[in-house]
Amino acid sequence: MEHTRRRPPLSLEFDGLVACRPDQIEDPYALYARLREEDPVYRHTDQIVISRFDDVSQVLLDAGTFLSGHAGLRGSRVRAALNAASPEQHNKLVEVLEFRGGGLNHLNDEQHARLRALSHRAFTPRVVGRLEGRIRDIAHELLDKIEAHGSRFELIEAYAFQLPLFVICDMLDVPRQDSDIIRGWSNNIAAFQDGTNAAALDAAHASMFALRDHLRAVFARRRGTHTTDVMGALLAAEGDDGDQFSEDELLPVIAHFVFAGHETTTNLIGNGVRALLIDQPDQWQLLLEDPELVPAAVDELLRYDSPVQLTNRTAATDTEIASTSIRQWDTLALIIGAANRDPEHFTEPDRVDVARRQNRHLGFGLGPHFCLGAALTRVETTIALESLIDRFPDLGVADSDAIRYRPDHRLRGLERLDLTS
Repeated sequence: MEHTRRRPPLSLEFDGLVACRPDQIEDPYALYARLREEDPVYRHTDQIVISRFDDVSQVLLDAGTFLSGHAGLRGSRVRAALNAASPEQHNKLVEVLEFRGGGLNHLNDEQHARLRALSHRAFTPRVVGRLEGRIRDIAHELLDKIEAHGSRFELIEAYAFQLPLFVICDMLDVPRQDSDIIRGWSNNIAAFQDGTNAAALDAAHASMFALRDHLRAVFARRRGTHTTDVMGALLAAEGDDGDQFSEDELLPVIAHFVFAGHETTTNLIGNGVRALLIDQPDQWQLLLEDPELVPAAVDELLRYDSPVQLTNRTAATDTEIASTSIRQWDTLALIIGAANRDPEHFTEPDRVDVARRQNRHLGFGLGPHFCLGAALTRVETTIALESLIDRFPDLGVADSDAIRYRPDHRLRGLERLDLTS
């Protein structure tokens, strides 16, 4: 008699994801399906895990009940991290979280609305539209270098990382020669995982404030001089009532732009190329035959393997989701990657379909915190894919065994993808 293999407890599997167990990082989607089916509003130690599309959407849209970020360090997840920290770590953790709390993705209510309105003046569709030619030039500059070095190259280092970082550096008047050091700081900040990775705290603390001081020097040089459209618009951004950024407000906002402005696009390019060449090579062939499908493909790749897999909210009051009680200050872990593969909302959700018509995914969020840089990410990734298709139609994977994901359960991205051109 054949016995059915018993699955490990859900708590053990989710612990493995949070601890970045290699098998869970490589493919978290089986666990996501299990969460949706067995316990879609799942209380796990110091947080509540939400995995269905409708429930995640409900939380994202109700910004009054569910606050972005850690609600002034009151959220259950960050309180647990603070309670577990040594006195020295406690102070560093507070400093990093408070600085990051000034970024748009952590602000709430009137403060968020005010600073987002000022920031939006620098990220209008017209400004992003004027960048398209420059983005295409950067893409082909990078591909020229790749082509000059032979038929084999590593996508992330040579292209997926460099393209959006050069774009954001150009936009914000940050010298390109600083890109390597900014990459180091960004990697350290990403590894911190919003306080859940205590081992990364020291490096994240040093990197966060090195980036802040670096940007402060950039501001000092640029004020009153010729600047790019975006940096100039941010420095001069003024509301209808004459309201402007203070420097203390602008620093964390710009730091977030520098970090998020290349992080999401890097991961989207890498994850997307891997999906097209390995998971669904027939879809790569479709794009070769009809490059006009690329913009729709970008949204499908955002849905299929979301660069942002998880985002947090904090309950401002006692409430409930799907008949499950939520306590005030509970941290909610919204699994964007799970919601974007919910079969209740997407036909064949585990398949890439670059011509998918119904694709209201949550890759850029929803509601008042919808990603401010969504238009830029779409343009950059569209150009990145169009340029690869144009230059390297015979693109292939050189060594599938060498593919590596970064050890991060929140931001999903490849460390390495070797290709042949």
